[in-house]
Amino acid sequence: MRIRTVLPTALLAVSGLLVGAGTTFAAGTGEEPSEGGGYPAYQCFETVGGEYCSDKEVEDDAEGAVWIESCPSDVLKAVTSKPYLRDFRPEKALSCSGEESPEAVDYPAFQCLKTRDRFEYCSDKKVKSHAEGNVWIKTCPPSVRGNIGSVYSLNNRPGGALRC
Repeated sequence: MRIRTVLPTALLAVSGLLVGAGTTFAAGTGEEPSEGGGYPAYQCFETVGGEYCSDKEVEDDAEGAVWIESCPSDVLKAVTSKPYLRDFRPEKALSCSGEESPEAVDYPAFQCLKTRDRFEYCSDKKVKSHAEGNVWIKTCPPSVRGNIGSVYSLNNRPGGALRC
């Protein structure tokens, strides 16, 4: 039974490693997707229920693979395509967070993350860049970092957000 959960994730992660090399193609077409082709970009894949795309742009293959692994197991079991990149996030794309996608915010901004069990953590002060946000995420305990559902930035820090 465990292989049903692990196999789709492993296949997505492995095929996601090829995205940056330009070898990930649109499902079933044998052609490269019409948009996308380099980082930063939105990581996407198709399922029986529709297209899923990351809430924020990913910077590289590793970050794309982390986002894919954050998706619920029922979503991963329904995957019908290799991961691919898009320059713009489609309006109708589904989110693995199960919620409306956070609005994109320019830096400086509060770096936030939501765990798969819906706990929200945000930095105490605004970060100046994506790289600085990643440094803040690394200050969170391993139990939080290993359970990340979505990562985003906000102009205002939510009052109930936890601290790392």
